[in-house]
This record gives sequence, C-alpha cells and structure tokens, in this order.
Amino acid sequence: MIPDECILEGTIRATDRTIMEQIKKEIEETAASIASAYHADCEAFVMIGLNAVENDPELIRLSKTSAEEILGAGNSYIIDKKHLGGENFSEYSSKVPGCYMFVGIATDKTEGKFGLHSPIFEIAEEVLSPASAVFANIVLNYFSDEDTGFK
Repeated sequence: MIPDECILEGTIRATDRTIMEQIKKEIEETAASIASAYHADCEAFVMIGLNAVENDPELIRLSKTSAEEILGAGNSYIIDKKHLGGENFSEYSSKVPGCYMFVGIATDKTEGKFGLHSPIFEIAEEVLSPASAVFANIVLNYFSDEDTGFK
C-alpha cells in the first residue's frame, strides 16, 4: 500500500540563526530531490523559530554575585554560551537586556531519577526558599548597583 500523502514534521533548534537557515535550505532541497526521484509532488514548509538565549554580560555578573551572596561562593555557575533552554525568553531579551537562569532542583534523593518533563517529576521543595532569596537579592542589588545606573 502506498499512501496518497506523507507529512513529516519536526523542530529545528540551533544556537545560531545562520545554521537554522542552512538546515531549512537543506531540508527543502532534500525533500525536492526525493520527490523528483519518485515522480511525486513536494511542498516543503520550513519555519525558522526563535533565537537562542543570549544573556547580558552585566546581568550575568550581577546575578552570579547576588546568588553567591545567598548560596555561598562556588554554589552557582554561568552557562557562558548561547543556549536553547528558553527560546521564548530570547524574544524578550532581544528587546531588553536579560539573564535567563536555572534553579537547581536535584537532591541526593532525586538526582538522576527523572527529567524535568517526566510524569514522575518531583519538585524538591527545599530549594524554593533559597531560590526565592536569590531572586529577591538580584532585584535589591540591581537597584543599588552603580553599573546598572539605578540607586
């Protein structure tokens, strides 16, 4: 049995827009070549989505300092490359400087047992209070930091 129609769907994710544009071009060319080889029609619709997150360097510094004031030195780290953890956030931070952060939730009891999108995900409630304190401290330091221009 040969179907009348075939639909292939997916997501393109990359940290660089030029890479996404190259992937789009290659998908369109490959789809057209396969269709031509089998004397079929092909319609390729490839949409390039959102950009990767790029954190503002000054807000990274402020956030790391603020986190370590609450959590202690060495208890925070910076992802210093573009990342795909919050493409929606990338739209905001392309207009206004931002800093996308992750809150660590792994404990001795939960580490390696499941991922964030698992149906058996279990929040480690003991991280909520320190995480809230870190975010509050970032705000306080932001408005008192001379480099941000607010006092």
